[in-house]
Amino acid sequence: MYPTKELFPALNVLKLAFDVSEHDELYVDFDGLRSAAAYGQLMVKLGIFRGELFDQGDYPKILYTGHTGSGKSTELKKMHNKINSPKQYFSIYLDLEDYIAIPKYKSEDFLVILITSLVSELDKRNIDYNVAGLNKIVNDWLSDEELNTEIINKISHEGGVGGELSTGGLLKFISAKLTLKSIFSYDSKTATVVRRKMRENQREYFNSFNLAILEIRKNIREAGFGRDIIFIIDGIEKLRLDRYDIYLETFFQNSSFITGLTCSLICCVPIDSLYDPKTSPLANNYNHFTLPLISIDENTIGVFRRIVTNRVDETTFFEEGVLDYCVRKSGGSPRQLLRIVYESLTYSSNNNFIITQQIAETICRNLGLDLIRRLTTPHFERLKSLKYEDGDKETLELLIYLALMEYNGGQNNRKPNPILEPFL
Repeated sequence: MYPTKELFPALNVLKLAFDVSEHDELYVDFDGLRSAAAYGQLMVKLGIFRGELFDQGDYPKILYTGHTGSGKSTELKKMHNKINSPKQYFSIYLDLEDYIAIPKYKSEDFLVILITSLVSELDKRNIDYNVAGLNKIVNDWLSDEELNTEIINKISHEGGVGGELSTGGLLKFISAKLTLKSIFSYDSKTATVVRRKMRENQREYFNSFNLAILEIRKNIREAGFGRDIIFIIDGIEKLRLDRYDIYLETFFQNSSFITGLTCSLICCVPIDSLYDPKTSPLANNYNHFTLPLISIDENTIGVFRRIVTNRVDETTFFEEGVLDYCVRKSGGSPRQLLRIVYESLTYSSNNNFIITQQIAETICRNLGLDLIRRLTTPHFERLKSLKYEDGDKETLELLIYLALMEYNGGQNNRKPNPILEPFL
């Protein structure tokens, strides 16, 4: 099927929303271009050596950082599939936005999402989750009569059986992503009650969840599905951009609750998290891993261009040499490369959908102009100053906007996005 020579399949596979994790043949392995030592260090932090998980006596909490579009989600899904094994972890990969609309998210929802995503995975594999810690939390929810009534009516409306609501029944019902999202995306009685109880009994709820993890870990081991539990949490960048105050509250102001969980976590956070004065002091409560952008040169361009050539036939859609130009203008960002090629292909209708050098240059200039228009005068002056080492507001925002690109995780290796070159 791939690389395709057909126009609309090509446009589809080049879209940013296309999920490459469902197509192994499209995946490009960049491990050889990134630091093998850094990845090995990440595995050691997770307690994994030679394909087995060893007891470290604690539960690592890792901030997984990098630019938007650097491939963090793809790499995390790959890691999830790799470590989700009997000798390693019972791994739960989740995207916040799958469980709740970002504009409606509150910091109290974090533990609820952990509970429901865990129950969902346990239920799929027929592992018992009828444990004291979860029952204590859910029984506290069910002590509210209005919540009971609302949930029972919702179950009946969706074709379920009404009657008395059990702890297991409620957990199973709300563990479905769409169900939880529908309940928590408006001011339902259930969401109001659960959030209020979470605020009032936060420490007690986290302690109960830790108690539940101890029992569930035993059930998972006995069932042969893993030696410990890890949550891989994606989608936090959207929370950072839309709800900065709630982002701070969840992952930094409440960091003591998160780091105190008796399970492991990898939280995929924006690139500024380690440098932002509001977060960097508390970021030290976590372990860190940065997924760097790949600097494009003669040694890396061949591998990077496979992002496109694995998906579409180069000779069908590109004039000779044009794809290399697109790759260099990507700055090492997989997302930017796909955007350049997708926009160029849609723009090439008058040229029988063959991307020429002129078309690619036009698109890159248009994308650069769009980015420049989103920057303020202080941003623009900072870009022209060639001084990018500090962690002030303008520099951090340039990193978030991808106007400034960071390579190899180093503060001293930051460069302006190549699509901005005509304007600088």
